[in-house]
Amino acid sequence: MSLIKDSSIYLIAELSAKCVPFLLLPYLSRKLGVEGFGELSYYQTFLPLFVIFIGLSQDGAVARYFYVYGKRSLNLVVKTGYAYTLSIGGLGLLFLLVNAI
Repeated sequence: MSLIKDSSIYLIAELSAKCVPFLLLPYLSRKLGVEGFGELSYYQTFLPLFVIFIGLSQDGAVARYFYVYGKRSLNLVVKTGYAYTLSIGGLGLLFLLVNAI
């Protein structure tokens, strides 16, 4: 693919990813009010931290594995990542259910 085509695809994706929260801002602030919007912002600050602990940069690990070893056993690495994410997610849900009771 050409550099112009790749750059335009990247630009469109980035602009759409940045425009959606910006366009939702008036709607969310009106519907949630000051207190609800503050609570939403509070939870949005913790979300990247949870992604770090749950995901453990598995996308970077897959990219590194592919760069070093090629396609050999790449499917195993991806399946292991899915199994890890599902098990950590299941433990997190179990923790939330136990604390809710």
